[in-house]
Amino acid sequence: MKPVVSALIPIALSVCLMVLPTLANAVSDARVITTASDDCPGGICIVLGDEIGELALALSQEGRFVVQALVPDKAALGKARSAIRSSGKYGPVSVDCSTYDYLPYAENLINLVVVDDYPNDAAKGLSIDEVFRVLAPLGSVYLGFAEQAA
Repeated sequence: MKPVVSALIPIALSVCLMVLPTLANAVSDARVITTASDDCPGGICIVLGDEIGELALALSQEGRFVVQALVPDKAALGKARSAIRSSGKYGPVSVDCSTYDYLPYAENLINLVVVDDYPNDAAKGLSIDEVFRVLAPLGSVYLGFAEQAA
């Protein structure tokens, strides 16, 4: 009997994990994020957080991503939708309400994940495992951390 030789096919997962301070200036933050994500030619971007309408708009204006913002509650949903609609950009940018314990995407689908305030979103159920479940190979993750009051 001949031995069977199996070839292992490596699956490459290149993740750019960048920790950002509070995402305060949406346009400059979007430039930093997209510049650091130059290895990713584009695709689907999700932005998670409470007040992320402006950041989602700025990321879409960089031109490489279709952006969906996910907010944790109806109050934040209304505010984000108003910001996006008033810009006239609803379509390439959208927003929806979702719990963070299970992101509503298939595995390996999202090319860019931006979390506005990771400690806050982790307290609402977001886990790193869930972020990596939806992240596509060669995708990027950006985690923001709110500055602590002195």
